[in-house]
Amino acid sequence: MNQVILIGRLVKDPELKQTQTNKTYCMFSLAVSRKTKDAGVDFINCIVWNKQAENLAQYQQKGNRIAINGSLQINDYVDKNGAKKQSTSVVCFSIEFLSERNQQQTLSQVYEQQPQYNPNSSANPAYQNNYPDQNINNIASNTANNRPTNPFKEEDLTANIGVNDDDLPF
Repeated sequence: MNQVILIGRLVKDPELKQTQTNKTYCMFSLAVSRKTKDAGVDFINCIVWNKQAENLAQYQQKGNRIAINGSLQINDYVDKNGAKKQSTSVVCFSIEFLSERNQQQTLSQVYEQQPQYNPNSSANPAYQNNYPDQNINNIASNTANNRPTNPFKEEDLTANIGVNDDDLPF
């Protein structure tokens, strides 16, 4: 049996290529963490064909998490210096996208897009007094007073929930 199942992150953006017979394929590397954090990361070469290759190139980018199911393939070749070499790669049968293409933003990009909070700014709606008859602090306290009471907050829990001390297992 030759079956490989991996979950990892794309090392770089996948590039769609074609063979001379117009079959589409995509070669990519997958960064897969070892069992413990101190053990490191393995970079595994993979290849996927046809429609799955097109989908991978279209919807995924560097850093996205994917899961692959495939088989291990070892190829022998001779390099340009005449030395015999081997390459190992996983031929993917199926790929599952675990993160969306637009989901991969750095924290700095997310923080740049969000407005900064300034309590004294007139642009802050909470700072503006939209209620001329009331103070914002009074509104907050009224909202807190309208919340339902918590029966478990009281000292004597058994009085509010109808359980005798004899019924408790501890």
